Amino acid sequence: MFGRASLFLVLGFSMIFTVYTANILFTTTRTVDYYSQYYTQTKAAQVAETGANMACNAFFLTQSATTQWAAGYSNVAFDGGTINVGVTFPGGGIVMITSIGSYSTTADTIQIKLRPSNFAKFGNFYSNVGNVYFATGDTTDGPIHFNTTCNVTGNPVFLGKVTCLNGINAYGTSNPKFLGGFQSGVSISLNNTTTNLASATGPSSGGVTLGGSGSKPYINVDMTFNADGTVTYKSQSSATSSFGSSSWTTPVTTPLSTFAPNGVILVKQGNVTTRGTLNGRITLAAVANGAGSSFGNVYLDNNLVYNSDPRINASSTDMLGLVAENNIQLNYNNSFGDVNVMGSLLAQNGGLVIQNYGSYPTIHNFKLLGGLTANTLNATSDASITHGFRYNQKYDSRLYDTYPPYFPLTGTYEVISWLE
Repeated sequence: MFGRASLFLVLGFSMIFTVYTANILFTTTRTVDYYSQYYTQTKAAQVAETGANMACNAFFLTQSATTQWAAGYSNVAFDGGTINVGVTFPGGGIVMITSIGSYSTTADTIQIKLRPSNFAKFGNFYSNVGNVYFATGDTTDGPIHFNTTCNVTGNPVFLGKVTCLNGINAYGTSNPKFLGGFQSGVSISLNNTTTNLASATGPSSGGVTLGGSGSKPYINVDMTFNADGTVTYKSQSSATSSFGSSSWTTPVTTPLSTFAPNGVILVKQGNVTTRGTLNGRITLAAVANGAGSSFGNVYLDNNLVYNSDPRINASSTDMLGLVAENNIQLNYNNSFGDVNVMGSLLAQNGGLVIQNYGSYPTIHNFKLLGGLTANTLNATSDASITHGFRYNQKYDSRLYDTYPPYFPLTGTYEVISWLE
């Protein structure tokens, strides 16, 4: 009995070891297969990523206002694999870059979507900050860029990502809070940003141009936006830069959709004064057309707000762009309390100006929902902050994804999706 049991025991262990050994061999073989598959997939992905980076670099180095890189790459050998890149332009300024990396029998694809970068995306943008410092108590919202240095003193707070050209210039003891990140070495030019607006107001484009031609090319425009989706405007034209006794036209009220179907109103060789409640999407611009710095200005003489506040109604489509070749100015009015403005503001050669800020009997708030892009950063109150306006800016988060009609572009592209 003992002998038979021993035989069964030996046979059982032999069977177990046979199955175990077979499993080990099978697992080892599969492990090698999996490793080989993982290796080729990883290599294909790396080759595709290399092609994508090469294409993005080539596009960014060669693109201009009139030229875009579209050559792509065909069967470029890299690290034992092959790169193929195609570039397409589906419309709306979008650029699609498709990079296919092949290694052995495996291929991997990366698709990148680019779009023109727009100044409306900035909560604050300044080409030259001069001697103005962001200090304790200052808080900026949204992306911010300084095309010189980021001047700080004390403990200012930057909620969005901060980019600049020449790093941080700290005065005294400083501990700025960059909650959205910080990057130096970034240069973005504000030159000639208003030039593309002219193409939006051509005969078949749907925009409207006021002034700049005829026997009386110089123009002043007064414009009130109405909550019912209309605009009321009048103008004053002159043959010379001195308007003298030139009379104003009779005010006209018309639907914005009829007046400027594509949303662009261009005041050429003149200035515009505006206020009201906007119901719609409009970019209002004033350019000097070579007439000097006394033209190409946008003047605010009261609140300018949306009919539907996006902070209350997330589906609001009201959106305003104010573009000045020179300054955007709040006209002096001693009866002002706080002033509310909603929109993306851009002053190409100047900045936001508070007229006679030192003459106000007390301090008020200039409340901006949106962003300010300017050449210069100007003071809005006296040094003691007892006369004039505090600058209170809140970013309109919709500007991450959309912007006012034909708002000026930075001249570069940005990645809006990277799909692997």
